[in-house]
Amino acid sequence: MSTTIDHKISTDVNAIDEIAAIPTVNDSTKPVPVSYQEDIKEIKKAVRTVLGIVAGLFVLTLLFSHKSSAPAPAATAAPAAAAPAAATTAGAPVVINLPASHSVSFPRNLTAHHLGGQEYSLTWQSMGDGYTYRIYYSNDKQMRDASEAFFRPVDGTLYRFTMNGDAKNVWMAVAPVGANQEEGLMSHPVNIGHAREG
Repeated sequence: MSTTIDHKISTDVNAIDEIAAIPTVNDSTKPVPVSYQEDIKEIKKAVRTVLGIVAGLFVLTLLFSHKSSAPAPAATAAPAAAAPAAATTAGAPVVINLPASHSVSFPRNLTAHHLGGQEYSLTWQSMGDGYTYRIYYSNDKQMRDASEAFFRPVDGTLYRFTMNGDAKNVWMAVAPVGANQEEGLMSHPVNIGHAREG
């Protein structure tokens, strides 16, 4: 019976030794367990990923805000009958030959007119029956990042609009749209700031 009591006392002493070996919360001399180190690495990796996404979104915001920096002209499409006689005369379109014997045309003689105040118009030479025209604007002469000025192609060869903002920084061009809805090349752009009076 004494061996059972001795064994029980020995077991209790071992349990107390194990409890005493548990580190306390305030003990800063002990190293961080490996599992916590792995968790910290994962958290740092997640933070870097989020910061990378935020930086990417910032760059995209800068790029797209530059695209929309040209003031959009407020569009009002005029009927084809209101076009000046010089602008409605049919003329041969300029044809550009492309590889594989394709050809694409673009409107000629695009002219900007200052009608007074903030009112402007564009006129161009007709490419013949069956064509409508898509109007584009940009703050760049090469028409990089050009946007449509009107939500649909315009019938006829006259486009009237109200200019909001400084016209000298706005370039406009016209592209033909055939009966099959395929769009041709843009015309040579015109600077609205150099529009003819009248």
